[in-house]
Amino acid sequence: MMRVSLVGASGPLGELLHDHLVLAGHKVIRYSRGADDVSRRLDVLQENAFGIIQPTDRIIYLAWDTRDRSVQTQRAHADAAIKWAGYASERATPFLFASTTLASERASSFYGSEKYRAERGVEAAGGSVGRIGLVCDDSYPFLATRIRNSFGGAVISAIVGQALVFPVSGRQVGKTLLNFVDSPTACSRLWIASDSPVELRRIRSQSQVGRYFGLRESALRVLLARVGVRGSRIGVFDRLTGLLGGPERVPSDFRISEAVSSGYWDECLFND
Repeated sequence: MMRVSLVGASGPLGELLHDHLVLAGHKVIRYSRGADDVSRRLDVLQENAFGIIQPTDRIIYLAWDTRDRSVQTQRAHADAAIKWAGYASERATPFLFASTTLASERASSFYGSEKYRAERGVEAAGGSVGRIGLVCDDSYPFLATRIRNSFGGAVISAIVGQALVFPVSGRQVGKTLLNFVDSPTACSRLWIASDSPVELRRIRSQSQVGRYFGLRESALRVLLARVGVRGSRIGVFDRLTGLLGGPERVPSDFRISEAVSSGYWDECLFND
């Protein structure tokens, strides 16, 4: 039995991982800013946050602000992830940073570019990185639906629906991170998603998204670039450019999770 600390674990992913690891026989403690238990209430941006963590065998770092897309907030969370990786390294504790398939040095959103910077800092400190795709099966809230509905407007939603995403099931994410707990030195760069992308509009949703006026993803990207959205702090535009700036293939320096490659990625329920 391992003692596992989930940092920033108040959301659905933290709940899913908690249950998956507990069922596997591990002792799991969830830390977050809004924890009911004061002893587990933790803000990763605070200098003294490290001292709250109880003795642990593994740290899985989930903390990140996805609502405030200002460059200041995104940079602060990248810096925090790097500091936490250093903290874990000093204590010889295996550390995994939960990143995103949208992370890229050339990402068109603050979220994607700062996630990438955090990845490099975590690796430099001796930690591991797991890029998680779009979790969209019945074990997890329909994140794909929330993304599309957050933009509003039929035209924009239609274009966003053509963005390429890498889906993954909650069960596959859980199995991958369980493998990390059991064998943390197996790989420092994990791709926790399908091995090929699909259009967002194909993923099962409560609403259907069609095409409008023949507009394509590339056309919207050009338009956003011309109006200078990259420098804006308006959250919806940063989310939009980030989604459209996703990769079209798995990076060669990442290993696809065995939990994903050994299963069927279409566990993620689709509508054709």
